[in-house]
Amino acid sequence: MTVGVAAIVACLGLLPTGATASAAKGHFKVYTFVLDGLDGDALGEGGAPFISDLIDGKSGANTTYFPNSRSVMVAETNPNHTAMITGAFPKRSGITGNEFAVYGQPPDEDSCPAKLTPAGPPVATSGENTGCVKVPNLFETVQKRPKPDRITTALIMGKPKLARLFASDNSGRKGYDADYVWAPCDNDEPYCEEVPTNPVTGYALTDEVVMDEVIRTTQEGVLDGGKPRIPDFTFANFPLIDSAGHISGRTSPAYDEALSLADAQIKRFVANQKQLGLWEKTVLMVVSDHSMQDTPQLNKISLADALTAGGIPESAFTIVGNGNAAHIYLNARKAPDAATTLKQMRDVLAGLPGVENALYRKPNPADGGDAHTIARVHPQWGLGGARTGDLVISTVAGVGVLDTSEANTFPFNPLPGNHGAPYTRDNTFLITGGSPVIRQRTSKARASNADVNPTVMRLLNRKPAKTVQGKFRHEAFETKLLPKRGGGG
Repeated sequence: MTVGVAAIVACLGLLPTGATASAAKGHFKVYTFVLDGLDGDALGEGGAPFISDLIDGKSGANTTYFPNSRSVMVAETNPNHTAMITGAFPKRSGITGNEFAVYGQPPDEDSCPAKLTPAGPPVATSGENTGCVKVPNLFETVQKRPKPDRITTALIMGKPKLARLFASDNSGRKGYDADYVWAPCDNDEPYCEEVPTNPVTGYALTDEVVMDEVIRTTQEGVLDGGKPRIPDFTFANFPLIDSAGHISGRTSPAYDEALSLADAQIKRFVANQKQLGLWEKTVLMVVSDHSMQDTPQLNKISLADALTAGGIPESAFTIVGNGNAAHIYLNARKAPDAATTLKQMRDVLAGLPGVENALYRKPNPADGGDAHTIARVHPQWGLGGARTGDLVISTVAGVGVLDTSEANTFPFNPLPGNHGAPYTRDNTFLITGGSPVIRQRTSKARASNADVNPTVMRLLNRKPAKTVQGKFRHEAFETKLLPKRGGGG
């Protein structure tokens, strides 16, 4: 696969007077760039020379790098972007995979039901609807804090599903909680008009096109209250590394090329900020939602086949695959024999070649109580709640789950590259910029994608929502140089 495509040249306007005045008032211009699917180990392999220079404190940057950062589980795009934007782990946010099942009848395959009906049966959903997110996102929180008109926000997404998740309107005003939204999509939302789209994936045409839009907003500003303002916070998703990894695998030339192209776009952004005189006001978080693993087709396993061969009828369970992990739901969660059925299922799958974890959502009185639960064995996953499978399965490295739900695009998993399992939690997390407020260091702290929200909110001098579970990454800052708390409510 050839990842590179012809560059689209954007006509970028001059910085208007209103945007210049806005920039002079603010403390920081904060950006979160998600390089979707970037394996944390790839930075050490030489494929991203400019990002590596940033980490080393070159190119006029101070950078704190968190090499021990980890994604939340399931290590997929939707749960991790949700963790970044809400600051909550999947058990609290409700987004437990790129696909999961709900007990009740959702209005469509991308939504969640208004009422939980635990008796079943479970129904698969992508959960790609703002109504599925059970906690406030950052944009909504900013709108509900005092003086929201002093902060301008932008949501620029290369993947349409991410706009569906976060282009919320919960603040009671007209429009979205984010002041500006841009994304490709296949619906009639105004934010996707005239967005160049890849006809195969439905994503933005290239990462360059996404950066075109980011840079346009820094030069022209966005309309907020009828006036052009440079966003104080911009969240952007760059999808091409993930696409290349899925189609060609983690160790392919296409993956390396996509990383090189993304690296060039980060370099382009920094050069633009310097040209505009904004680099010393800029705090840039470069993160990834998960890593990637080669999964040859011969290394795919069918959990459904294993269960039926082990004497469990197909009528007893529903499997929702997530690459190299899966949620398995009881079709009758409240049945009298539910505990013993789950034990039988776990006995089969825990011994299946290629399976690394087979863990319960809740303690099982028929199988050691909490001995084999997510909360006991892997509490750092942050996974649980009614939308998590009664059993969660993850594979060993190099093995994918063949099973997908009926709602999935494919009747099986054909992708040479996958993620979802714990070993694909190896993500990327660094905080960089030209400001002396950022410390030049490598931190041993185990940062999480849930830390993006409280860190951004601290830089904007606004209190995060009470539902936030992530941490402000204080290790990256000379905290005495930050604005005093309390100015934004």
